[in-house]
Amino acid sequence: MNDTAYKLAHIDKKLIKSAARKALIAADPGYYAGSPEEQERFRATMDANADKKIRQVLLDCLLDVKCAGDDVDRIWDGVPLSKLNALNWARLLTSGIGADYINELIPHDYVHGKEHGKREAGGFLWDLKIDAAGRETHLDELKRRWYAYQHQLLK
Repeated sequence: MNDTAYKLAHIDKKLIKSAARKALIAADPGYYAGSPEEQERFRATMDANADKKIRQVLLDCLLDVKCAGDDVDRIWDGVPLSKLNALNWARLLTSGIGADYINELIPHDYVHGKEHGKREAGGFLWDLKIDAAGRETHLDELKRRWYAYQHQLLK
């Protein structure tokens, strides 16, 4: 049995699916009344309050950790690695790909280009470039696909 199969064999899949369903309903009571496209749109574009509510429910259902919404970030960040596996699988079920997730997949930042701040015609040039540690082409493709997907959902 390979390492991934071993890790997955020790996860209570029914418990994780149940926790994810409860979390999505807690964040949006009408979630399952929507079409698959509406559900995906919610997961991909949820606001910070919905995200906190989802993580709050997942902590409660999977780790029996009850917390207030204001404490979710601190508690989630403090979960020991040995407990993260189930949370991460449940989190995948409650998340869309979203722009923040793109940054997690390919970390990147904007850096000043060589022309940034140069005086020109009564103003200054705004020259920012993306630095993705050599993975800029991959980042561009991922963003292109994400924007195309969003456009398709919003038609």
